[in-house]
Amino acid sequence: MGLEIQRASMWKRISAWLFDSILMVSVVVLVAYVLSGMLHYDQHNARLNAAYEKYQTQFHVEFGQPEAAEDATDEEKEAYKLRYAEAEEALKSDPEAIEAYGKVSNLVLLIPTISLFVAMLLMEFIIPMLLKNGQTLGKKIFSLGVVRVDAVKMSGVQTFVRAILCKYTVGLMIPLYMLIFMILGVMGGMAVLIALGLLLAQVLCPLFNRDHRGLHDLLSGTVTVDLPSQKVFNDAQERLDYMKKVHAENAARQDY
Repeated sequence: MGLEIQRASMWKRISAWLFDSILMVSVVVLVAYVLSGMLHYDQHNARLNAAYEKYQTQFHVEFGQPEAAEDATDEEKEAYKLRYAEAEEALKSDPEAIEAYGKVSNLVLLIPTISLFVAMLLMEFIIPMLLKNGQTLGKKIFSLGVVRVDAVKMSGVQTFVRAILCKYTVGLMIPLYMLIFMILGVMGGMAVLIALGLLLAQVLCPLFNRDHRGLHDLLSGTVTVDLPSQKVFNDAQERLDYMKKVHAENAARQDY
């Protein structure tokens, strides 16, 4: 086994990532399904759609389409605009619709956030802590591991930082929320730039550093290695003792 970092091949890393991603999506969908039922998302959404349908029928408009059809006359277009404004005002004045909209809006943010957090906690923290050497199920299958850049095992704190702060927060939630804010019109172009910047950094980071380290590895001070050929130390003292031993052996051989 080599003392230096034994880089994992790109194809093995991609294969492990694909396997873990399939499992991750499965967990996210399952948790989201359970949360949707527990928090009554379908009922709140049905109430909101019923309110939309009520005022669309009453005012003969379609929400999301503020302009009349292209082939309408100028008078019909003007009349449609007036009806649309009245429908919007009626909708905004409806306490039932307001409550339903608030519930749906909150749950649209809450359910993905919790689902991704639970999946990431399970797949990237709990399982690696059980399997040791930072291994997810995918990494276990392809004989990969995650260690500190000095080949020392990650601590529980570092594993948590890598999984939750780096991969979940920076890698997933910030880009996701930026895209949501863009859709809601909260931040506009700035949200797009932040989201695209982080996503681009995650794609390019492994291509432009010697150990193919992703953004989360760079931020957490870790590296993915090929375990069968990598010497992994339990702590910094064990690594130091090993280096002293190797140095002494090399010195003894030079004497001859």
